[in-house]
Amino acid sequence: MFPVTRADAILLVAIAIVAPAYSYYAGRRIAAGAMPARTLAYARTMLSWWLISFAMGLIWVRMERPATALGLTIPGDARSWAGVALCVLALAYAVAQRRLLQQMTPEKLERVRDSFGRTAVVLPRTPIEYRLFLAVSITAGICEELLYRGYFFAMTSHWLTLAGAAIVSAIVFGLGHAYQGWKGVIKTAIVGLVLGAIYIGTGSLVWPMILHALIDVQGGSVGYKVLRTPRP
Repeated sequence: MFPVTRADAILLVAIAIVAPAYSYYAGRRIAAGAMPARTLAYARTMLSWWLISFAMGLIWVRMERPATALGLTIPGDARSWAGVALCVLALAYAVAQRRLLQQMTPEKLERVRDSFGRTAVVLPRTPIEYRLFLAVSITAGICEELLYRGYFFAMTSHWLTLAGAAIVSAIVFGLGHAYQGWKGVIKTAIVGLVLGAIYIGTGSLVWPMILHALIDVQGGSVGYKVLRTPRP
């Protein structure tokens, strides 16, 4: 349990209020057809998350807080093997889904395309966009887990139990993706709740980071494949 400094309070407000508000504003612009170039949007996303994470790191180091309190450790017990198993299963699922997409007819791919909803606007369509999206996915896996799970859990331990922190952080995480619409918020919140449970269960933030990155890479890869396929 750590004292919440003024810098911590500002950072928590940025994570829990400013980020969701901006995401909602971005969603309104996307819905209105005012989406900026994807390469620029990807660059802005990566820059903002790394800057916020860097600021959090400075606060953490200056206050001489241990890295283990952020979950940046791997326990040497069965929990780590469980984390490895989850990552292997997620990778196997991603490979299987990719093979399934390659066998789909254009008509089935069209149905997948329709399921993207508002999210389709931010998915990559060119090789350059795809490579940048992979970088965004890795950034999200590291930075979002560090902030929404590691930092948020540590700083809300004054007021919340671990289960409470998992639920609240999942809600905040979902709202941080408001640009995807309310369906996207709910789906993302559920993913956030699962990642929080994995963090608590394994005692390490490393596995949620890897899984988060894999989920985003998979989503971008599916979008890239489907959106590049000519409509039937």
